[in-house]
Amino acid sequence: MPTYEELSQLTFANLDAAIGDWERTVRDLDDLAGEAGEGMQAKAAEADWAGETADVSREFINLTSTRFSYAHDQAVAIHGVLRDLAEALRRYQGELQGIEDDARAAGLRVRADGRLIVAEPAGPYSPEYLDGLNAPGEPLLGTPGQPTGQQLEAVEALAARIEEVLARAAETDETAGRALRDIVGGRHRDHFAPPGITGLDDAARRQGEADARAALALIESGDYETEEGLSALNDLLDAQKDNEYFGVYLADHLGAEGTLRFWAGLRDLESVYQPGESFQELLLSTRDNLGVALGTATGTENDRLRPRMETWMADLIGDVDHPEDDIGLGMTRFVGDSGLALYGFQVMGDILSHGEYDPGFLARYGHQLVYADRELVPETRLWSPASGMHHIIGTDFHFDPMTGFLTALSNSPDGATEFFNASDGANVTYLLTGREHLDYDAEVSPDGSRLSLDALGDALTAAATGMNPHDPTAEFAEHDAEHLAVARKVLEVESGLENRLPAELRDSAATMLGNYRSEVYETAGNSSDNATPLDPRHLSTLSTQIARSPEAYQILQQSMMVEYAEQIQADTSGNPDFTLTTIGNSVGFLEHGRFVALDIDKNNPQWVGQNVYNTAGYLAGEIPVAGPHIQNLVDQLSNRWLAHENQVIEQGLQESRVDYYGEENNYLNELANQWLRMNPDPPEYMTGVNGHQWGDRVHEALRSGTNDGQIAAAGQTGEQGAFSQ
Repeated sequence: MPTYEELSQLTFANLDAAIGDWERTVRDLDDLAGEAGEGMQAKAAEADWAGETADVSREFINLTSTRFSYAHDQAVAIHGVLRDLAEALRRYQGELQGIEDDARAAGLRVRADGRLIVAEPAGPYSPEYLDGLNAPGEPLLGTPGQPTGQQLEAVEALAARIEEVLARAAETDETAGRALRDIVGGRHRDHFAPPGITGLDDAARRQGEADARAALALIESGDYETEEGLSALNDLLDAQKDNEYFGVYLADHLGAEGTLRFWAGLRDLESVYQPGESFQELLLSTRDNLGVALGTATGTENDRLRPRMETWMADLIGDVDHPEDDIGLGMTRFVGDSGLALYGFQVMGDILSHGEYDPGFLARYGHQLVYADRELVPETRLWSPASGMHHIIGTDFHFDPMTGFLTALSNSPDGATEFFNASDGANVTYLLTGREHLDYDAEVSPDGSRLSLDALGDALTAAATGMNPHDPTAEFAEHDAEHLAVARKVLEVESGLENRLPAELRDSAATMLGNYRSEVYETAGNSSDNATPLDPRHLSTLSTQIARSPEAYQILQQSMMVEYAEQIQADTSGNPDFTLTTIGNSVGFLEHGRFVALDIDKNNPQWVGQNVYNTAGYLAGEIPVAGPHIQNLVDQLSNRWLAHENQVIEQGLQESRVDYYGEENNYLNELANQWLRMNPDPPEYMTGVNGHQWGDRVHEALRSGTNDGQIAAAGQTGEQGAFSQ
């Protein structure tokens, strides 16, 4: 794999010169091949020449002429590979430059060795950087002061993006090298044989199909049932999982039924042979790589490959217009050597947990799964494992196929958006209110949560935000009408559940609202009857449910801090009755949910008398990366908020709302002080107001707005909570 410095500093002079040389060679050989074909070969064919010598000579002339043509074709192939390689490397170099730009926006710098540091605002690197304190390969965070919570998340995300670009560059370089060797050939091959390659795409096709044939041979022979054979199969899958030619060839030759039968049998090997830990790890790695390979195949846009995958997908899914007549392979039983019988939906659900799948495929597959889940499972409990079978598969298999499917949706945000928008959000309603999420996987849940609900929360987040919640490299996606439609539907349905909203969905709800922080601000901060982007009653109710989980409440609050800091920075009015009052409305609106939640869970020891809040932290991609100056303001707000919230909890939560929104609330004081730093003097029309009076006036505007906001939220739901005046 190339280093960061090698790729970012790569110059293309030599490669461009080689491309130019081969371009000229192609033209020269084209002329020679033409002359050989039209001249020497044509004359030999027309000559009145007979006898043994004539036959040998004519064959030699024809062969020589043909080899000139092959030489030209090889030159074309070499030129194409080098040209494609240069284009790809330039693209990767541009991606690294984009990462450097994003790092600067977060107050970070990328070292020459690819490690990330926190840069001093003035520009020069810190002494810690110059000393190189960190071990190679680790993020370097040497700065005056500690890196912020969001900067730590940014370091992780940016480092992952760098690693991903370098890995793709290495793969492209390897493909190009392999293609050049194939074109030229070895010592024992005719160097002027037809190459069959015109560029990197052709090289990827040849290698992908060759490796797919090798994988199929392992599967058809049964050699994959040994640890050595499975290791060889996994190596092929790992090397070619991002190659659409490999994935399509494999899926097409296995067929949809063969794919499920193969994987069901491989999963059952655990129970038949009781393999050791290394074999089980190998099996899971194979599943991961198979999932990625099939996901890559479903997303192909190649006109020659797409029809083959459409056939595979149609065989798997069946007739979405008439699922009662044809539900594909979802309800087919696949029985392993031990007698373990799994439905096709369960087998495919295991594969779907990894990889990014075509949105249309996921929407159609999900339609069939929901039909089976809604119409068939309630009566027969089809997904429930047979007695004594739960331990056979291991800890990474979900008997509930909805878990795997929802995980696939969260990995493919466009597919999630399409699926949850279908039929005016009918799938949102069914999965949140119409489905009984049974604890099929109770033994494998690390914290006792229902895994299908965890997966549902992630899928809904992906659908509403356009971002993969599992991907640390995910960048903030601008919301379109489809995203907003999902967000509003989720807000409507989850708020309608009120206290019945499962605890597993609180974090995802907070993450979604945090991603829509501007819309939340406009809605919660609205003190008039103007239309708002979100329904205020739904927002008030759902914020209460979010507040029942300290972790979820912290996600929402710290997301809103970025919005407040940006609003303060953008405010040029000089009048606290505008932006600062609106911020107060928003703070009070959301804090009302906390008061109601405390009343609901007043006997919950997780809340009372404990410091339940931690240092600032954000889920990857939850909010856009703020600039270093904004981030500094956010960190100040976060520290004040954390200190105040923990202090309130230590005091036993006995104070009234008047006290809570009073002069001792350091979080509100910090918000007001940030605004005052931007507007240190009263406007000219406020004659006679001195500096001290101006400060009091600003603080009072914020506190008054906060109180109005909590009253507005209470009016939406009719609840006053335990802290009413």
